[in-house]
Amino acid sequence: VYDSDGNGKVSFNEMLDDLRDLTGQFISEQQREQVLTHVLEEAGYAKDSLLVASDFMKVWKSFSHFIASGMATSTSQDAVDHWVISQVDESASQTSEESGIFPG
Repeated sequence: VYDSDGNGKVSFNEMLDDLRDLTGQFISEQQREQVLTHVLEEAGYAKDSLLVASDFMKVWKSFSHFIASGMATSTSQDAVDHWVISQVDESASQTSEESGIFPG
């Protein structure tokens, strides 16, 4: 799923595509790019890194931690971004519960 071109590595654009699928219209393209860039940097990678499966899992773990930690807001933009992402997460949770995938 994450390696859409089948080259054995996951690029920034492939991760961005997946994030776009997860967030839909709830956040802007700029916000998605900012979040993904920040998460990559937190995990020790540059935006132009090509990640093998183990590297990708490290980034995904960092992404999960980033979201769970409230994104350590230090600016008003961070606060807005945190709110947007929490809304996306909450909406996805409600949709899953309504569909019966995760009975509540």
